[in-house]
Amino acid sequence: MGAEDTSRNRRALTHRAGYALRHPRRVPAHARRALRDGWLRLRHPGHIAYYRAVMASDAARSTEAAVGHSPSREQWARIGRLQFDYLLRHGLRPHHRLLEIGCGNLRAGRHFIGHLEPGHYYGIDISPHILLAAQETLVRDGLQTKMPYLALADDLTLGFLPDGHFDVVHAHSVFSHSPRHVIEECFAHVGRVLAPGGFFDFTFDRTEGEEHQVLHEDFYYRTETLVELAAGHGLTARFMVNVPLRNTSFVGRQALLGAVEAQLEAQDTAAVLPHALHGLGGVGKSQLALEYIYTHQRRYKVICWIPAERESLILAALAGLATRLGVAQPGQEGTANTSVQAVLDALRAGEPYDDWLLVFDNAEDIDVVRQYFPTSGPGKVIVTSRNRSWERVATPLPVSVFEREESVELLQKRSADLSAEDADRLAEALGDLPLAVEQAGAWRAVTGMLVDDYLALLAERSPEILDLDPAPDYPVSVAAAWDISLERIKENNPGARQLLDICASMAPEPIPRSMLRGGRGISITPEVDPLLRESIKLNRAVRDLNQFSLVKTDPRTDTLQMHRLLQTVLLAKLDPDERKRMRDAAHQLLSGAKPGHYASSREWPAYQALLPHILTSRAVTSSDTYVRELVSDTVLFLYYWGNHEGAADLARQAWSSWLAESGEEDIHVIRITKTFAFVLRQIGQIGEAIPLTEKALEVSRRINADPEDLIDSLCEMSDARRYQGRFAEARDLGREATELARGMFGGEDPITLRATHSWGVDLRLCGQFAEALPMDRENARQREHMFGPNNSLTLNTLNGLSIDMRESGDYPGAREYQRDVYSRARDAMGEQHPLTLRVARNLAVCLRRDGALDEALKLSEETLARFVARYGPVHPDSLSTAINLAVDRRLAGGSQNLDKSRELGEETARRYASLFGEDHAYTLLTKANLAATLRMLGALDHAAEVEDDASRRLVATLGPEHVTTLTVDIGRANTAYARLDFDRAYEVDEATLTALTVTAGAEHPLTLSCTANLALDLRGLGRGAEADQMRRKAVEGFARVVRADHPWLEAARLGRRIECDIAPLPL
Repeated sequence: MGAEDTSRNRRALTHRAGYALRHPRRVPAHARRALRDGWLRLRHPGHIAYYRAVMASDAARSTEAAVGHSPSREQWARIGRLQFDYLLRHGLRPHHRLLEIGCGNLRAGRHFIGHLEPGHYYGIDISPHILLAAQETLVRDGLQTKMPYLALADDLTLGFLPDGHFDVVHAHSVFSHSPRHVIEECFAHVGRVLAPGGFFDFTFDRTEGEEHQVLHEDFYYRTETLVELAAGHGLTARFMVNVPLRNTSFVGRQALLGAVEAQLEAQDTAAVLPHALHGLGGVGKSQLALEYIYTHQRRYKVICWIPAERESLILAALAGLATRLGVAQPGQEGTANTSVQAVLDALRAGEPYDDWLLVFDNAEDIDVVRQYFPTSGPGKVIVTSRNRSWERVATPLPVSVFEREESVELLQKRSADLSAEDADRLAEALGDLPLAVEQAGAWRAVTGMLVDDYLALLAERSPEILDLDPAPDYPVSVAAAWDISLERIKENNPGARQLLDICASMAPEPIPRSMLRGGRGISITPEVDPLLRESIKLNRAVRDLNQFSLVKTDPRTDTLQMHRLLQTVLLAKLDPDERKRMRDAAHQLLSGAKPGHYASSREWPAYQALLPHILTSRAVTSSDTYVRELVSDTVLFLYYWGNHEGAADLARQAWSSWLAESGEEDIHVIRITKTFAFVLRQIGQIGEAIPLTEKALEVSRRINADPEDLIDSLCEMSDARRYQGRFAEARDLGREATELARGMFGGEDPITLRATHSWGVDLRLCGQFAEALPMDRENARQREHMFGPNNSLTLNTLNGLSIDMRESGDYPGAREYQRDVYSRARDAMGEQHPLTLRVARNLAVCLRRDGALDEALKLSEETLARFVARYGPVHPDSLSTAINLAVDRRLAGGSQNLDKSRELGEETARRYASLFGEDHAYTLLTKANLAATLRMLGALDHAAEVEDDASRRLVATLGPEHVTTLTVDIGRANTAYARLDFDRAYEVDEATLTALTVTAGAEHPLTLSCTANLALDLRGLGRGAEADQMRRKAVEGFARVVRADHPWLEAARLGRRIECDIAPLPL
């Protein structure tokens, strides 16, 4: 099922009704607010007056609630601190002058005021009630001596403020409550008050769907809308995407930072070359790159941090960047297989932004990482890696341990009472390794332990660490420093200590704290269980770990992260049984955090957050039912997200592991076998996929699997047979699945509807459109009743129904019906959704068959471009669309179109032969269509050779009476006629007409086309009276079944040969 447009849905009555049913307790408060806001809107039609009245009403209830609708003072304070930390990490200094637009009751302002020099804070707001509350905040926090300015504003022209005065202008959520004209007013004037080099920071409620408004004061904007508005007033947007928090303890490294800058400056901006930062673990490669970013952030318009240890992480980061920059095609935001290429193309072109910086962190696999460099673009790339092979392809910058004065500076920054001499002794014992120095500094900051005592502890633990031998290049000093902190944590909070071991079993990437909070129903150990069941205890444990620098937390994303070297040493300390126990615990937490439906783009960020931990923890080795369900859903997420190779790789791992562990009769093994085979089919590995599907069905029958699983196995086998071109076998399997489902569950069960839909596909492929039509019509009615008219399942069946109509001969009806289906699909899922594209492809065929040749050509061109952008040129959807486009180009006529039709037809035939084999029906029908183009180009001998071979093979594959075989015969007769071999043309047309009359009916447009062509054969043979009678029959028949201006009717009237075509049907 595809993703929904949430921005559209949240305004829809059905969405609101559904939300109310799910959250009935929230309905009264929402209703009261809606009524109040409606009344205030009537009394105050202007936005400022209205919003001022809203704030007065909210402030009367709670000043915290009035600012950001915070439900508690704790959350109010947390959001304020988050704003302050953000600006602090982006360069806010005490000497800067800051203007806060929408200062409210100083939720963030109190932090800014305390940080800035006296008189350097200026806050404005539209609400006098909120400004009075702000004065109370000043008194409560004792900030009066800081002399902040607080002012009431009626608009955002800022006319009462001086030019070039503020280094930073900050507006948190102001634009979330402002209509477009108010935002534009701010953009038009904020540049005037900014000092040279200053910046304007603002937040807003973002949507990547349709921009909309909720109630009267909550506005949702697309990023590109505000970027374009700002650009119109001379403000250039700068993006920092996925960049970790700045390390506030960073010290020294000035020479290295200068070297990074010099190396980047030395490169021609027309050629992007990487700069690799080398060194052992713990020397601070990533921290150096991070500090460079924050030091030079205003130099670049776009900065993106890309975790590069796994390819899936790279894809996720680049797909997210594409969304942020607005370069992904509408409807394809966040997909790996289109968004990544779109953002790389945009970066290479410098559109919409040049002067970009990409940082690939922990890039160990050179060949994988380099393919994602936007070479020859106007930007820079930094790579951090322990792989010294980067020296072969990038300018190396070796990073070593701290200089002694840097170690001393960091230790004294952590502990102000530490003497230079003691700091020197500590640094010596720690080998000046940055990670070890940071760890020791954190320990002493928390404990205040005497240096002699700490050195003694280090000396005691070093031999133990050497015995562990966690890694060949691993510094003992940091392991010993960690060991001291780990021992203290174990004494004070044993649950937190065990939590570390669980996290060590996962990836060295951010771990969502929601995953830990979601473990309330999981039992791991007596020490860990209370942390998972009580948020307060969990928060205390994470705080303790953070204080000792054992994890780093990021409040922006609500995650925690552990250094990969700490993970290594923690795992080395565990015996095999303990390691397995902690890994199993990690798997339980991961399964407890399983996101929603894998096909919904709303759930993809959650899957992306879990993916590295699923892979690193080897969740595929688990025999737990819920973990296996998570792995199976993750495979399908990867497929729908667009990482098809990643899906196949994970499915292969799971299939191999589960088969070895549980045997082929285990139900999870059967299911992953089918999923694995499905993904293999999608990436063109048909030969490997078919035996897997056959095995899944064979085992399902043998063990008498539950009906649901057996029906699914039958449907998957039917699908596989279609890919093999064995349509009759697919039809028999589809019939068996449908009859079994109807017998077990009745005709209206979703399982039955799925099997029935599959059987309908099989019937169409066998040319049995008259049988498929009523079945598909009833199935569509049932699905519409059950799932709604715009559900993807409903639309998919409706798409098949219009094919039934078209191939049964109702060209006008199919065209109008399919146009409605396309409109519904486009409105429900967007133009770029795969199902919408499949509906568009079918509509193009309906248009062509109904005579709208120009419109069909245009739609086919657009649809093929979109399929190729999403899946590449050799995907089955791309190939079937290419066939249609080749036909449309042929019918458009002209030498250029005919040449392009021939080129596309030949390439598509080669690709089909490579994908499905030479004897597959789709390879053969592609060649038959190609023969028609060759015939129009005058290459009659070549055309005859191609279509005679296709006909012979189709007779063996589909049978002589199949409509596809008979359509090819119409073309063979046309070639004979063009060669003036009227006897041969008559012989073929007469036999074809007899067969078509039985197969399709006497008044099917194909039958009438053959009739019109046979009239010309007769005339060529000198049988004029018979020819006239046959022509009249064709013209009269066409007049009854096609539009008055249809090209085939006109051709029959004028005595011209009719060229038919074959459209591939969905597999």
